[in-house]
Amino acid sequence: MDEAFQADYGGKLVVDKTKSRGITGKIKTSILYFYLFLAMFLPFYSYTTNINNVTFILPNVAICLLIVFDVISNHGKLRTGGKAKPYVGALVALLLVSFYCNIRYNGSYWVTLNRCITFIFIIILLQTERKNYGRIIVATINIMCLAVIFSLVLRFVYNIDCLYLQNNHISLRTVGGSFYDNRLTYVFIHKSGYGLVLLMLFLLILLNPGIKYQKIKLGIVAITIVVTNSATSIAALFICVIEYFATRKEPSRNRMIVKLILEISCIIIAYLAYNYLIDVRDVSSGGGRFYIWSAGIDTLKQYPQGIGDEFYTRQFVANGRLYNNFHNVFINEMVHYSIIEGVLFTVVSCLPFIRSIRKYKNKSNLIWGFISILLILSMDNALHDSFYTLFMFLACLIFGFTQELKMQEAA
Repeated sequence: MDEAFQADYGGKLVVDKTKSRGITGKIKTSILYFYLFLAMFLPFYSYTTNINNVTFILPNVAICLLIVFDVISNHGKLRTGGKAKPYVGALVALLLVSFYCNIRYNGSYWVTLNRCITFIFIIILLQTERKNYGRIIVATINIMCLAVIFSLVLRFVYNIDCLYLQNNHISLRTVGGSFYDNRLTYVFIHKSGYGLVLLMLFLLILLNPGIKYQKIKLGIVAITIVVTNSATSIAALFICVIEYFATRKEPSRNRMIVKLILEISCIIIAYLAYNYLIDVRDVSSGGGRFYIWSAGIDTLKQYPQGIGDEFYTRQFVANGRLYNNFHNVFINEMVHYSIIEGVLFTVVSCLPFIRSIRKYKNKSNLIWGFISILLILSMDNALHDSFYTLFMFLACLIFGFTQELKMQEAA
């Protein structure tokens, strides 16, 4: 059953009852769903020096199957036209830059391979027919929501904070076992990583109002974000919710009431958040982030070519404290693999948003959605190679597929 969505908030789900998708389309869709299952339930990976230097990623095996099948079904050709052209350029640039940096400095060949798999997957994804967008969005939301519920069961029934599926074995971490706070990490290495994935899922559900049980799913995901105890993820969630209600179409008689409630709520929440933060963090330094980022810039000056696999095993001093990373995905990428690779990584990671802001009219949702994601990426080591493919996939659904459906309905 194909499903598509109406353009504006409050729209009803429109069902396309076209039965024939062809065996090729069905196989590709099944492989994609298998990937989502692996990414959310069994994301096994292997690493070298530490969990941030990943080599083998099990969910990417499913992506490789999809790539091979797509090339075979297209008579040995990889379709690279239309919307995929920016990613083709990014893929070529990545290969050239990584080839040079790996031979000259770092030797991080596995990273290059996994990134290539990600970009080829996105190139194939962007060739999807528009009539299939709704089905992919619905299946993605349903599979991910099941995983979210599973993570809550682990957390509250079995007191398990994290599942480590690495180097061919499974290990469990109980709540409060390693950290001063109670958090929920699930299979995403760090609480901010899970917070990032959850926030993107929240945005995907929020921007597709025709989804069945939308409010229930939004509530479950929002609660889970709070349970992660990732302050930046919770702040990003707050931004998304405020933006949603601020731009929601209400009858004129209710508009002033809604705005008044929003303003009062923002003031109260901001006041409570500030009073909480000043007790536990140094607010004047962004929770110590300003010192950490400064140390990261100093490290880049010493190692513009990157540190390679030694990154995350070294200790860096910032304001008298030791850290193994710089709490910023983009700075970490540059220190890890080189400035030029870090810049390329930043541009490519932002491509779905850049394309959408140039093409689509409803820019408010796009801008605030991007700001909320950028907040997490900028304040924490939230994005890891083990789920970078999932990140790019969700970004394409949020800033690409969903916006295409809105534009189609508005036409």
